[in-house]
Amino acid sequence: MKRKLIIAMSSLTLMIISVPLSAPPAHAFSNHSEVYLPNTKIQLQANAWSPNVISGGRFDWATSSKATQAGARKAIQSIKNTATLRAEGINVTVSNAGASGGTGLSSSTSLSWTNTNSWISDLSGRGGYTGLTYRVTVNSAAFGVHQGVKKSVDVWSW
Repeated sequence: MKRKLIIAMSSLTLMIISVPLSAPPAHAFSNHSEVYLPNTKIQLQANAWSPNVISGGRFDWATSSKATQAGARKAIQSIKNTATLRAEGINVTVSNAGASGGTGLSSSTSLSWTNTNSWISDLSGRGGYTGLTYRVTVNSAAFGVHQGVKKSVDVWSW
């Protein structure tokens, strides 16, 4: 009887302790910025998403570059998206798809994708970090070219 009571109390204690330690639901920081291609009505937009909670040395991220006109998709000659992942902390390194930044108080790595005759260029993935990391942010840089007109805009996820 005593043994069952101890097991039951141990189980209850474990449940009470583990509930507050459960991870909160995943949420993301997101941001965007827009500019017009000069002398056109084409809007170029950069979008970035990064996690607001990091744990386990891995994080999901996404970026996109979009061209629109009057709120509708607008295919342009060339649209490029460059994603830059940055980790901050002590002795940190950030990595993605085999590429990694240097080690220090801040570390970053970048990758790009270009589409032609399209309205969108986007990138996403799962990055990694090491060291005493307190923040991971993502930058999205959009580069657009249409009929010889060029423009760029960028934004950090937060």
